[in-house]
Amino acid sequence: KEVCAHGCSRGARERGRDQRVDAAGLVGEALRAPRHHEYHAGGDRVAHRVDGGTVLGPQAQRLLLLLGERAEPALGTADVAEVVDRLRGDLSLRYESADQILTDVTEALRRAESALPAAFLDYDIAPCSVEVIPPAAAKGSTLAYYTVPASDGSRPGTHWVNTYEPASRARFEYEALAFHESVPGHHLQFALGQTLDGLPQFRRFAYVTAFGEGWGLYTEWLGTIMDIYETPYE
Repeated sequence: KEVCAHGCSRGARERGRDQRVDAAGLVGEALRAPRHHEYHAGGDRVAHRVDGGTVLGPQAQRLLLLLGERAEPALGTADVAEVVDRLRGDLSLRYESADQILTDVTEALRRAESALPAAFLDYDIAPCSVEVIPPAAAKGSTLAYYTVPASDGSRPGTHWVNTYEPASRARFEYEALAFHESVPGHHLQFALGQTLDGLPQFRRFAYVTAFGEGWGLYTEWLGTIMDIYETPYE
């Protein structure tokens, strides 16, 4: 089973990179929305259009403020427009080679594994490996995805990472993505679930998007608590 970092729909996967950079795409989506259209998340109105203008809801405003606050130590500005322009346009924040991407992702996974005992119980689960998405599939693929381990232990869980055109890949995305896809994200969830013999098989092996992606997003934030992000950019 493949678990995508940017949701289930193909359209969401194709928009994934811009959504993550631009405060989850809330502002851009609202600007393109029909008049009076509203966007909701978690019961909170995100944005709506009034007479051709965009009014941001409380959640969107909080996200934008948080983006500025988190970006200021690394980028020297809390202005959201400047932050987004820098993240999108500064070539120094891009990778130079596929090997750099693979190294960063692998090191992020190993840091997370080392920090795991301080945050979770000692679980006996399958290992997680990092593999490059094959060239034949990479061009049209998402930034990364995860495949579960074999239930008989014959295959580890795998975080597949896209290294196609590294100069188009942002350095600040791949650590959070590693935690989301592998440990403490999807791999911990699925590998642990497989060990719960007292549950029916559909509970051990089925993928429920709301829970799985919710857990993955939560673990991106959990990385700050576990102190496994390496730089303020991440």
